[in-house]
Amino acid sequence: MSSGKKYTVMYRRKMERKTNYRKRVKYLSSRIPRVVIRNHTNNIILQLILFNNDHDQVIITTHSSQLKKFGWPYHRGNIPSAYLSGYLFGKKIINKKINKVVIDLGIFSPNKKSRPYAAIKGLIDAGVETNQSNEKIFPDKSKIHGDHIRDYFTKINAINKIQFSTYQQKNLDMNKIGVVVDQIKSIIDKEK
Repeated sequence: MSSGKKYTVMYRRKMERKTNYRKRVKYLSSRIPRVVIRNHTNNIILQLILFNNDHDQVIITTHSSQLKKFGWPYHRGNIPSAYLSGYLFGKKIINKKINKVVIDLGIFSPNKKSRPYAAIKGLIDAGVETNQSNEKIFPDKSKIHGDHIRDYFTKINAINKIQFSTYQQKNLDMNKIGVVVDQIKSIIDKEK
């Protein structure tokens, strides 16, 4: 690789598209703990990260698979489970006496009303103050309660019996997904 006055070598993590250093400097200069949200196909992961001079330190981690212990029977990669994961994570943060955080969504910007924003909405509903306050980016209450999943299930179930076969094997009622969201939320409130 070249170096000199005409050519500057980028940082390795910038070349690999893993770190946006401009955003990172803004986050770190605020001296407020960061909440990193990572979106995967079947899960969502939230981490509370503090910065010290040597490295970033992960304080709390919440994975959407932890919802199973509260009785969540549905898929862990949808908007209701992202909301509940954010709510659970928010309660953990409040227990650590941290009330304000900065949201770090990584190098890519997610779509409005998507799973990361559902997780942020869960954080806010748990009582955590964040730098994301625009209500237009959060999913509406019907999506948080899974109405779109229920509607799609009733539409597709007549055509394709295979797509939701695991739900049918477990005898899960898709009409009760919103009720289950409220039940899990109240269980989290009691335990945390």
